[in-house]
Formats: sequence, structure tokens, C-alpha cells
Amino acid sequence: MLLESATWKKSLDKEETITLNQKKFFEVMKERKAQIKKFDKLDKVDSENDPNSLKFAMYQDEIIREKTDEAFKKKTENWIKNLKKDFYLKEAVNIIADMNT
Repeated sequence: MLLESATWKKSLDKEETITLNQKKFFEVMKERKAQIKKFDKLDKVDSENDPNSLKFAMYQDEIIREKTDEAFKKKTENWIKNLKKDFYLKEAVNIIADMNT
């Protein structure tokens, strides 16, 4: 499913035109929404309960800055949350780990 999603997204990147016919446009958008819904399962990985999930650590300076900078803290939380859901990052780490064994 991950490969299919990547292929679909790549095909979208190659599209250079879209119809101005309103009826056809809405049909295209309906198809795209169906595809997006199909691939939503990929985003719903429960990283918190996965024993093999990646763990991220922050530098001491960043930990101190989080205590005084609420915007930085929120941005960092969102960034780490998105990193934990990143399939490509996790797969890259797994490949590197396999190469070292």
C-alpha cells in the first residue's frame, strides 16, 4: 500500500493540466478524495504503542528553551510527532540497522 501511495502521489506531481469543465473537475476531485481516504490508513500508525517505533531526543539547550518558549515547544512536539509517523524515515533506519548486522 505504501508503494501504491508513493506511485499515485508521483503521478499527481506529473500532472500539468486539469479540466475547467466543472462536472469533470468534481469527478476528478471525487476520485482523488477516494484515493486519499484509501491511503489514510498509512497515517494512522500507533507509534506510541509500537515497541519498534523510533525514539527521538533533544539537545539540552532545546529542552531549556522549551521551558520558556511556548511556540518553540509546540513546534518541536509537532515535528517529533510527524517524525514518528514517517514511514520512509523508519524504513531507512531499519535498512541501515540491517546493514550493520
